[in-house]
Amino acid sequence: MSVLLVTASDLLRLQPWLYQYLLIACIAAGRPRPTRWVLGGIFLWAGISKINPNFDIVGQWLLSNLPLPDRLQKIYHLLPGMEIAAGLALLGEGRILGWIARALVTAISLGAIVCLVSLHWNTVVWPWQGANVLLVWLADRKSTR
Repeated sequence: MSVLLVTASDLLRLQPWLYQYLLIACIAAGRPRPTRWVLGGIFLWAGISKINPNFDIVGQWLLSNLPLPDRLQKIYHLLPGMEIAAGLALLGEGRILGWIARALVTAISLGAIVCLVSLHWNTVVWPWQGANVLLVWLADRKSTR
């Protein structure tokens, strides 16, 4: 109810993270498999949507404040593949896919936080990225037992 009141007072809050958390809140109570499907779909689409010429500009900008050696200046080209792989791993079953998903989501989200903090930009995304790491570890808790 409080989410509805806050959102009604500021329609700019209708962002993907709000939909994601509302959906996950509805299905996550004791049901990790549907949570993995939601997260898998999010990461799969995030990777697919980055396969375009404009992402080259965004990728360069995201890394612009980091002191990277020349050979790592184009490392952002790995991100679409990493996100697609994380999404597919989350949509799959099993211990190995669970570990792959957790490792990829952790690396992707921590990398995003480092880039955004270095730019002092988009602070609303910082906790969302951290929450993605927490959610993927919680959603996969049963497949590692």
